[in-house]
Amino acid sequence: MTRFFQYKCIHYADFIRPLRKYEDVYLCFDGSNNDCQAEHVEIAEKGCSKSGNNVNFVSYMYAVASTDCMPIAFNEYRGGEVDSKAIMELVTFLTSFGFKIKGAIIDRFFCAKPVLDFLESKGIEYIVLLTSNVNGKTVTMSKYAEKLKWNVANYIRVSEIFGITDTAPIFKNSKHDSFIHLYFDWKNGGERAIKLLNDTYAEYENALSKIEKGELPQIDNKYKEYISVRSSADKYEVVFNHDNLQKVVNNKDFEKVLWKMEPLTFTQIPLQGQQRL
Repeated sequence: MTRFFQYKCIHYADFIRPLRKYEDVYLCFDGSNNDCQAEHVEIAEKGCSKSGNNVNFVSYMYAVASTDCMPIAFNEYRGGEVDSKAIMELVTFLTSFGFKIKGAIIDRFFCAKPVLDFLESKGIEYIVLLTSNVNGKTVTMSKYAEKLKWNVANYIRVSEIFGITDTAPIFKNSKHDSFIHLYFDWKNGGERAIKLLNDTYAEYENALSKIEKGELPQIDNKYKEYISVRSSADKYEVVFNHDNLQKVVNNKDFEKVLWKMEPLTFTQIPLQGQQRL
C-alpha cells in the first residue's frame, strides 16, 4: 500500500458524507494503463502499458457516478499492476466505510468470472461489456447477429440502434443464466470498420512499397492478423488475409452487454450505461 493510499484511507471518512446521495445510483468503474507524464514519481515503473512503449508509468482505477460523473474514489498502482481484480479492491475500499453501491457499470476488461462473482456476493447489480471469447457472447451472436441487422422490429429510437435480449450462461461454467443484450450500432460500428479498413490497407500498401525498394517490411502488431510477410525463393511477398479482416469488420457493429439482475427495457440499457458504453 502506498503512503498516498494510506493517507486517503485515513481521511476518506471525512469526505464520504456529502457523497451519500450517490449510494442509490450506478457507479462507473474504469482504469488506465496509458503512458503518463508521471514517469519520474516514486511508484512509476515499467509494465504492460497500452501503448507497448518501454516507459515508466502509473496505472490507476477510479469510480465515478453515472448520473453526473462525480468522482467517488480512486486508487493508483505501480507500473502495470492494475488488473481486472482492481475493481474488487475499490469496491471493498468503499464498502469498508459503509458506502452502499447500487450497481456497477464496467468495461469488457473486467468481464472475468471472479469479478462478477464478487459483485454478486456483495449484492451489487452490474452492466458489463462482454469480451469476444465468452460463452454468452458467442451464443447470442450466433443466434441473432444476422437477424438483428436493420430489423425494424428491434429499432430503439432513443438511441438510433437495434437491440435484442436473451438469456444464456455468461461463462461455460456459470451456475445460472444471465440477461444478454445484443446491440447493432450501425453508425459507431460503421465508422470503426472504415477506420480499420483504411488503416489496414495503408499498412498493406506501405509493406508493398518497402518490398519494391528492396527492404524487409515490419508489420505493426495491430495488423499481423490480416497482413503477413513470407519469403519465396529470393524474394519477399506480402500476404493479405481478407477472411480474417472480414470477420472483424462484420462484428464491428455489435456491442454485447450483460445485465445480471432484472432485464431493463431496450431504451433503458443505452441510457443507464451511457457513461461507459
